[in-house]
Amino acid sequence: MGDSNQLKAILTAMGANVSDLTINTLLDWVKDGVPLNVKTENGHTYIYLDKGQLDMLFKAGTDGTSDFSKLMTAFSSFIPQDYQMVVGILNMIPNNWKATEVFSIGLDLIKK
Repeated sequence: MGDSNQLKAILTAMGANVSDLTINTLLDWVKDGVPLNVKTENGHTYIYLDKGQLDMLFKAGTDGTSDFSKLMTAFSSFIPQDYQMVVGILNMIPNNWKATEVFSIGLDLIKK
């Protein structure tokens, strides 16, 4: 797997000075898989990441900016114009992260 220092250097050159915690976590997820939670109730199976697993990405760092926002800024030129509105919506997540009590992102599978 790629070296975290190389990835950090590439991202920094792109203008995304992302924390070591975020880089190492994302590399671990690529290497070992994303540690998803699974819950089954009332005919639904939920497979998701919760707020605690995403803190490293969305929480503001010492500079007041989240790693997510830094990555979105660095890669925004690669996102087609038709999808730029989505970038604005996604950037609302870190802006409200501190006040967010519960956050889950995943799948809701329904047995039929």
